[in-house]
Amino acid sequence: MSIKSFEKVFMLVAVAILLVSSAFSSVGAAQAEGPMFEKGTSNVSQKEFNQIRNTLKKTDEYQVYKKISKINAISTDNIIINTVPGPKGDIAYVEFIFDELAKQSENLAYVQFTYDVANRDVITDQALFAKQMDGDNINIQAVFNLDGKQTEVYNVTVDNEGGLLDQDGLEVSHEDFVANAEKNIKGASQNASENGNEFVAYASFCEYAVGALCGTGGGVACYALAGALGITTGLGGLGLAAICALVGSVGCTAATDQICN
Repeated sequence: MSIKSFEKVFMLVAVAILLVSSAFSSVGAAQAEGPMFEKGTSNVSQKEFNQIRNTLKKTDEYQVYKKISKINAISTDNIIINTVPGPKGDIAYVEFIFDELAKQSENLAYVQFTYDVANRDVITDQALFAKQMDGDNINIQAVFNLDGKQTEVYNVTVDNEGGLLDQDGLEVSHEDFVANAEKNIKGASQNASENGNEFVAYASFCEYAVGALCGTGGGVACYALAGALGITTGLGGLGLAAICALVGSVGCTAATDQICN
């Protein structure tokens, strides 16, 4: 498989960081009157849920988060598991929502594992950190882990109107935000490809998996951010919804064209 093809497939899993529901693409004043974020649901049976969760907890990747956060204290209500068929068996997207536990977990709001169910192996894991800054500003950092190597996908501060600032306090356009995130993902994918990572085995289910992610797991990350920050309504919620819409333009609207073609 060529590096270019590998990059496209790698972005499929990486985009799980970026995915949000298209429900956030239009935010109006009326939405500020009620809850703005909804938690997703699992598509597996209770038996499958328990099996996947329990075997995932035994992996080295999960144990890393257990040491640095309260992930083991997250209730089953805040764990979302969705599976899609892969060429060698089901792939599970397992999402953990920290809510108030984020404050005891170094602002870790959300973790997602891409998990090979049959082989009981974590393909990738990704995390979102969120903290309230001065005023209504929100800092959001996304990191991606593959083969024990961490890549920062983005680290931005979001104001209450959805404006973006980089770590130096300089304004970042929405276009540059998307371009930089994609550049970071592609850079990580090149390194993994050159090192012969086994992720290349999962190329064949690209289109289906993109559709499944956008349709099921997309809103969970934004729900987790809102819960960690205590945001459900008001200006802070509007700012977070704005950035969710922006990130969603990478994750869902353009996902099939950018990743699978």
